[in-house]
Amino acid sequence: MVESPGRTGAPALAGSSPALGHLTGAEVVVALQEAAREANRQAARVLRLSHEAARSLGPDLTARADEAEQFGADEVRAALVLSHAGARRRVELAECLVERLPEVLELLETGLIDEPRARAFADTLRDAEDDLAHLVCARVLPEAPGLVLGALIARLEEVLLALDPGWAARREAAARRRRRVRAWRNPSGTGSLGSYDHPLDRVVGGVARLEALAAAARRAGARAGIDALRADAHMGLIDGLFAGLDDDQIVLALVEQHSGGDGDRLDGGDLSRPAAASGPGTTPSRSRNPSPGRTPRIRMAARSPPEQRHRRGCAPARSRCGAR
Repeated sequence: MVESPGRTGAPALAGSSPALGHLTGAEVVVALQEAAREANRQAARVLRLSHEAARSLGPDLTARADEAEQFGADEVRAALVLSHAGARRRVELAECLVERLPEVLELLETGLIDEPRARAFADTLRDAEDDLAHLVCARVLPEAPGLVLGALIARLEEVLLALDPGWAARREAAARRRRRVRAWRNPSGTGSLGSYDHPLDRVVGGVARLEALAAAARRAGARAGIDALRADAHMGLIDGLFAGLDDDQIVLALVEQHSGGDGDRLDGGDLSRPAAASGPGTTPSRSRNPSPGRTPRIRMAARSPPEQRHRRGCAPARSRCGAR
C-alpha cells in the first residue's frame, strides 16, 4: 500500500482515479480525515492569498499596501468568481486572521480545524480587546480540533465571560449600534425582510403582538395558516397597509385578505392547527410587551437569511478587520 507523505498508515489516493473500492473501511476513514485536513490547509492558503491580493499595488509590482486597497476585494472577486459581498467578507476574514488572530490561522494551516471554526473565533472575538482575544485563543485553541462548531462557540463565550464579565454587555451594546434592516430577493421570486440587533425585549414584544393579531384573525375566520397571518400582519404594519387602523381593524383586514379559502393560503399552512390564545378575549393587546409569564416562541427559518449566513466578520475596532 502506498502511504501519504507525512502520515504513517494513511493510504494515498490517486488523484486521477475515482476507484476506492480496494480500501478497507478503516482505510477509508483515515483517507477521509487526511483529505479533510488537506482541504483545511488549502483554505488557509486561499485566505493568505486573498489577503495579499487585496493589498496588491499592481499586476507587475511585488509591493503591498499596509491595508487592503479601496478596490482590493474586487481582485478577489474576479479571481474567485464571487459576489461583491462574498469577496468583501472573504477579505475581511483574511485580514482578521492574518493581522489580528494569526494563531487561529496557524491552526487552520495545520488542517486540524476547518474554516467555519476559524471564522467562529473571528466572529465571537469581534468585540473583545486584542489582549483579551489572544488570551481566549490561548485557552480555547488546544480544544478546538475536538469541538463541533456550536460547542466551540459556546466554549469561546464561556471563557470570555470568565475572563471579562463585562464582555457580554459590551458585545450587546456594540451589536445594537449596528442595528439595521436588510431586504433580499428569494430564488422563488418572493422577497424577504429582516431587521437585526434590536433590544431583545422589543423583539419579544413585537413577536407577541404579531402572534396575538394572527391568533385573533384565525378565531375570526381567516382562512390561512398561522405563519402566513403573522407574516401578513408584520408586512402590513411596516408597509403602511394598516396605517391608522387599531388592532380590531387590523384583524378584520386580515380576515378579509384571507377569506377566499385555498386561494388565500399563501404558505400552505396547516389550517387545522389551533391558533395560540393571546388572552381572555378575541382582541389582541396593543401592548408592546407580552403578557406576564408568557414568552412567545420565536421561530427560526430552516435556512438563515443572508444577513445571518454572511455577517461573520472580525473585530470592528479597526476598519481593516470587519468594521461596518
